[in-house]
Amino acid sequence: MTIEESIKIEIAKFDPFEARLNELKEQYKDLSINGIEDKEGYENVRLAIAELRGIRTGTTKDKAIIKKPFLEACTTIEEKSKWIIAEVSKIEDPLQKKKDAIDAEKERIKQQKQAAQQAIFTKRTIQLSNMGVLFDGTNFILEDASYEGVLVKEADEDVYLEFILPKFQKIYERNEAIRLEQEKVKQEQEEKERLEREAFAAQQAELKRQQEELATQQKEAQEKQAEIERKEREQAEAIRKEKERQQAALQSQRLNQLLPYNKYGESVDMATLWALSETDFNKILQNKKEEYEIEEARIAEENRIERERQIKLAEEAAAEKERIRIAEEQKQAELKRQQEEARKAEELAKAGDKANWEDYISKLKAITPPTLKSGQYRKIAQQAQAAIDGILNLKA
Repeated sequence: MTIEESIKIEIAKFDPFEARLNELKEQYKDLSINGIEDKEGYENVRLAIAELRGIRTGTTKDKAIIKKPFLEACTTIEEKSKWIIAEVSKIEDPLQKKKDAIDAEKERIKQQKQAAQQAIFTKRTIQLSNMGVLFDGTNFILEDASYEGVLVKEADEDVYLEFILPKFQKIYERNEAIRLEQEKVKQEQEEKERLEREAFAAQQAELKRQQEELATQQKEAQEKQAEIERKEREQAEAIRKEKERQQAALQSQRLNQLLPYNKYGESVDMATLWALSETDFNKILQNKKEEYEIEEARIAEENRIERERQIKLAEEAAAEKERIRIAEEQKQAELKRQQEEARKAEELAKAGDKANWEDYISKLKAITPPTLKSGQYRKIAQQAQAAIDGILNLKA
């Protein structure tokens, strides 16, 4: 008999329960307890639970009995396969090390050869670049001379020095001769222009000296004229100040009275102010006082309202900042939680069935039964705990 046939026979032992389950569903579907005084309903439910519990616990025991020989066979197979793998590895590993050593040496020689070839290519590239040769990534080009980069890189030193380099060298030397000639002509032209600039600069310097001498003479004449005009202005200013001093002595009393209250409202021109009678002046002074007090009160009220508005804005900004901070902390905490869950899930996915099962068992052990008051729910809690204990006692 094959393993598959044995498994089918054992599983078939559970088939009679399918019909029995349908009977139990039909038998107990309408059971209920109509309040605390319904003793008959309570008794019927209790008996039904007892019967169902017996079927459930009996099934758990049957399952353990059926699984035992298969689990023992799996353990034996696992141990035997590990032994075979270990014995094969004892033979395979030394051979693999020998092969790896040869492969590593081959790779080292390959890399050494590539590095030497690359160094030669770099040296040749710099040499050709100094001659004005352009490398476009594929070809080295200088006017009508062109060689593929691969050829330049892989050519023997003799081939490079006898065929490739001379072709570029010839064009370079021809261009260099032309460049030197052009440079000579350019230097001669620059020397000529320098001498012309120096002569022109000397002429400009002499012209500037003459202009500065004339400007000095003009400045001295202007200073003399300015000194005369200054003295005349000082005499006129002294006369004017004396008149103003006399007038100010008469005006200072009214000016000192009006100035503190003339911050707001319409101004009164000075000529009118000095011409007013004492009565008219006092009326203007009283009006200015009233305007000043009204405006000061208005400004004070505006300042108070503005301060309150600024305080409110500051409070709202602080509240918004705090809300953003809390939201960011919650976001970071949730992100951290998701990352941790993802990390655990990844570890479990890599770890295999044993680690997954141990994680599942640790989660079951962490479940704390709730505190229940009624006897009905305490019994349900006890049944749930018994089910968890049954799972915890299972052995792989």
